[in-house]
Amino acid sequence: MSVSDLLHVFWLLPTAFVSISTCATMRRFNIAWLPVWLAMSKTMTMAAEVPETVPGLLAIIPQCAMSCVMDTIQVGNCSIASIKSLEECVCPSIALQSALSDCVQLSCHFEDQVKAVGVEAAVCAAYPKPSRSKEVKTIAMVFTIVTFPIVGLRFLSRWTATSGFWWDDWTVLAAIVFLAGLAGIEIASAELGFGMHYWHVKPENGTILLQLFYAVQMLYILIQVFAKMSILLFFSRIFQVRWFLVTVRAFTAFLILHGLLFVLLVAFQCMPVSSVWDRSNDNRTCINMTAVGYAGAAFSIIEDLVIMALPIPELLKLQLTKKKKIALAIIFSLGSFACVTSMIRLKYLVMFMGTLDTTWDNVDIVIWSIIDSFCCILCASLLALPPLVLKLSKFFRHHWSQMSTRVSSTNNNKSRQSTLSIPGSKGFEKMPRSPEEGGYPMSPLSPQGNDKGVDTITISDGFDSGRDLESLSIDRRV
Repeated sequence: MSVSDLLHVFWLLPTAFVSISTCATMRRFNIAWLPVWLAMSKTMTMAAEVPETVPGLLAIIPQCAMSCVMDTIQVGNCSIASIKSLEECVCPSIALQSALSDCVQLSCHFEDQVKAVGVEAAVCAAYPKPSRSKEVKTIAMVFTIVTFPIVGLRFLSRWTATSGFWWDDWTVLAAIVFLAGLAGIEIASAELGFGMHYWHVKPENGTILLQLFYAVQMLYILIQVFAKMSILLFFSRIFQVRWFLVTVRAFTAFLILHGLLFVLLVAFQCMPVSSVWDRSNDNRTCINMTAVGYAGAAFSIIEDLVIMALPIPELLKLQLTKKKKIALAIIFSLGSFACVTSMIRLKYLVMFMGTLDTTWDNVDIVIWSIIDSFCCILCASLLALPPLVLKLSKFFRHHWSQMSTRVSSTNNNKSRQSTLSIPGSKGFEKMPRSPEEGGYPMSPLSPQGNDKGVDTITISDGFDSGRDLESLSIDRRV
């Protein structure tokens, strides 16, 4: 391992972040890439001048790919009478193009692969090219829109509850920063051709895609480590039992060491490091990244199961209300979903082991890696939301109570304007307060002796039929 290899690693990660805003920063010209760029330039020239005859077309195909082309023609039972008949046989068939691409990748040097891809692109330029790039961009955008506000609410909840932050907050902040980089890189990769078949990707984008994928592998590991550390640190704040704290610290140390090991394995998967994306280097030596991927996925699943099981003994000791039990069940179900996403991701790793159509077959792996990363951070953030939810529920209950009081008061005021009815009578209406306001005289009530006056009954504003007619007043007229 040389100093230049270390510089390549530490240069590439920040450069990958910059590529989110502009992919041009990734297109640094390196003398080691000169043969590749020359081959690409030559390929573009050939693409603009497709021969009109089959012999002319075969003449510009690299010699190493000739046997692959003839085998494809034979398997597809294609006619070579004309360029038109040949392209009508090969271009609509993904199976034939896939077999041809695999054969060329296994038979040719990288420069010759670029030439062969250029010829295929020129011949099949008029045919539709399947793409799953939109799926990658949609998943990254949707989960970003959902996750980032929830992380913001987590910090708001912590600030309103304690007016400060702790290590579990800072670790989830680090995870969300790495997640922003991962989501941005995946969107940029989709724009460059990730999600299309390998032979449909523009040759000039191949190196950039390899660099971005190299950076994403390390970002995924860092997100997993920091998000799970945040959950463990949060647990250690709640359960202050000795055995629990010791277990959490030991498991956190394991997470850090395991994460560091896998980051180093990914960073130095090939020597020299630049050969990870510079496939023209004939002296490159690489480790088995398929085995590393399997091991990493297995560790991730085990870690998810341990984190879910760790607090259960302490939770069973708590006397919780039904609502709190439901809330905990929801949070733990999300944690189990994160574990399920890791299992699905492992399934796709196994399914596409050794694939040569990497830009198409790795779409499912990348999508479930994105979902897995977002779920880890969501789980870490939801655990800290109950204080904020409690405050908001109190706020809404208080305002609902005030609103109900106002509505009740309004209804009471309306009832004061209603007609007062006495059983067995025809009823009488509320009278104005004074004769000047148009008072209405009524028949005398139980006249006594020679009293010939007229009694007028009025109802004061505070009348309540439930208080024995206390609000009734009698005005005497003689």
